[in-house]
Amino acid sequence: MRGLGDAIVSAVSLVALVAGCDDEPRRTGGSGDGPACVTEDTFASDGRRKLDILFVVDDSPSMATMDAKLATAYPLLAAAFAAPQDFRFNLHVAVVSASLGGGKFGDVPGCEAGGPGDRQGRFSHPEGAGLSPGETFMRINGGPVNFTKDPGEVFGALARLGSGGCPYPQPLEAARRALVKARDPADPDNAGFLRDDAELGIVIITNEDDCSIPADSDLFDPRQTTVADPYGAPGAYRCAEFGWLCAGGAPPHALPSGRDSIALDACVPDPTGGRLTPLAELRQFLAELKPSPDNVMLALIAGPDHPVVLGPGASPEMASPVIEPSCTGASGEPALPALRLKSFADTFGPNGLFLPACAPATSFPNALTTMLTTLNIKEPRCLSGTPTATDAGIPSCLVTATHVDENHVETRWRLSYCDADRSVLPCWQLGEVSSCSAGAPRLQICRDAACSGSSPLPESGHIDVSCEVACR
Repeated sequence: MRGLGDAIVSAVSLVALVAGCDDEPRRTGGSGDGPACVTEDTFASDGRRKLDILFVVDDSPSMATMDAKLATAYPLLAAAFAAPQDFRFNLHVAVVSASLGGGKFGDVPGCEAGGPGDRQGRFSHPEGAGLSPGETFMRINGGPVNFTKDPGEVFGALARLGSGGCPYPQPLEAARRALVKARDPADPDNAGFLRDDAELGIVIITNEDDCSIPADSDLFDPRQTTVADPYGAPGAYRCAEFGWLCAGGAPPHALPSGRDSIALDACVPDPTGGRLTPLAELRQFLAELKPSPDNVMLALIAGPDHPVVLGPGASPEMASPVIEPSCTGASGEPALPALRLKSFADTFGPNGLFLPACAPATSFPNALTTMLTTLNIKEPRCLSGTPTATDAGIPSCLVTATHVDENHVETRWRLSYCDADRSVLPCWQLGEVSSCSAGAPRLQICRDAACSGSSPLPESGHIDVSCEVACR
């Protein structure tokens, strides 16, 4: 046991966002009418939340109808994550195409090996986009920005992939491959994006459903060209027929004789995946990237998952059925039902967001603002107990800041409690936040008189807090 005045600040080497404290407060002699206990917490110096945002963009031929809307939406999306007045978040922002080639075939039309339909999870970083030399994704609020143009212009250049990609989009598998590459420190395109101490956000933009397949799949066989073939004619219907269940069975291979269209009921993704990659496998990959499921968020901009209606192909005798749009935008841009994607988003619970692709472009930034709001709710500097007050009426806490320079030399100093005018800076104060457990307060470090959070922060270091609390 030891008194608060004898508290020792540990020279902890911490880079994580929040380190734990003792499970139970340590009892001391107390400074008031009865015994007191001490809680200890350690936080990173930079209180901004870290978020790695991966945009997965469908660039299949069907997206040509969305081009004008996306031209409007991308600057709005950039404004949502790059607002100059918002310093709460330390961001990495990357873009990857949903085009992954033709499975076991290198000659699938539009998906040819090495072409624009076979991007294999590499981040989009075209020359002239405005990224600094050697950079492959945007860095914001973690130090000097790594781009030379307006953030909206840079993001638009990364995300406007066109519509010349593979006609079989694989957004979920593209996210997996991109993140696998990002975990390789030697990868020339994706290394450095994924941080161990950051939340992960994935935003998928498409007007079709996910058609993710195993790498050796033959589902896209280009030699099967008519409805008479086992996989039917080329096109998106293959992904539905061999990846969905409707009323407990596979969707029909062809329209019933004499029918111009047919509505399918109770359509869901095949839990086994069918000929597609099982959703559970893709979800498990994301779950294993982070210590908690709450550290991963998904925002989906796609077509509603119903209704599901099949219509005739261009040549009913030769072509497989076509899936009719589940919604159509104000400018006539259609979106097909995204059964797999909507089901995948639902597995994220409150961390999964669905936005209809047919909605106005002005609604698309909700995919990001909801993510950032969720992060802001997860307050990272909640104390592990409610401090008692000193005779002067201030919280009974000692707050020590440690700065670690590039040579790993630590410099420590005691921070003062903020007075009404915040005349001594930096200083600390406590604020209430409903998301802290048991009503505990959160620590605020003020570096300017307004305590705005927009002042420069130490590049590396941590803050140790020891507080007297009532013993339980």
